[in-house]
Amino acid sequence: DFLVQARRDMELQRILLEADLVLCDGTPLLWASRWLANPLPERAAGSDVVPLLIHAAAEKGHRIFLLGAGPKVAAEAADRLQQQHPTLVIAGHYSPPFHDLLDMDFAEIARRLKAARPDILFVSFGCPKQEKWIAMHYHLLGVPVLIGVGATLDFIAGRIKRAPAFMQRTGTECIYRLAQEPRRLARRYANDLLHFAPAITRQWWTLRASPRPSTTAKF
Repeated sequence: DFLVQARRDMELQRILLEADLVLCDGTPLLWASRWLANPLPERAAGSDVVPLLIHAAAEKGHRIFLLGAGPKVAAEAADRLQQQHPTLVIAGHYSPPFHDLLDMDFAEIARRLKAARPDILFVSFGCPKQEKWIAMHYHLLGVPVLIGVGATLDFIAGRIKRAPAFMQRTGTECIYRLAQEPRRLARRYANDLLHFAPAITRQWWTLRASPRPSTTAKF
């Protein structure tokens, strides 16, 4: 979904290219990288990475802040995390009213973050809103690490269940998600497949048809 959006949205594409870290969250990306003979080492789903990062934060005393998600979701996620990690310092959480990116009350969010002084900020506004919000404001907030986490706070809060492990391994996790939220995800998945598959095929064909560098030695 990120790649499909980035093909049309040049601002999002620039943000992804300039980010300090971009994870391979989807198994289809792993398959495509192998098909294009430039294999990624593994899938690194945000829903797996964030809990590990939170565990490390609890051990090292880093302060975290949960921003975004639906009403009360951030609060529920914070409560669950505190139960799981009693030593975790949750500096705060806030689910701002839903607005378009440019209409959001940045002053209120900045005020809360300044008071909380987090080391890690998890932003859950959905793509591309969270990526653009981070890119617009990270240099004004003074927070060392900002991460767009999508639906991960919903997983942590227990609002959405993750697919069984075998579906995560086989790349069929999207089927489980679709069964949970068909009205929201059906159109997105159909649009992604419609654009992703032909684009990867064209890229594969271009690489296959391009002349290979000559290995003939000249003396």
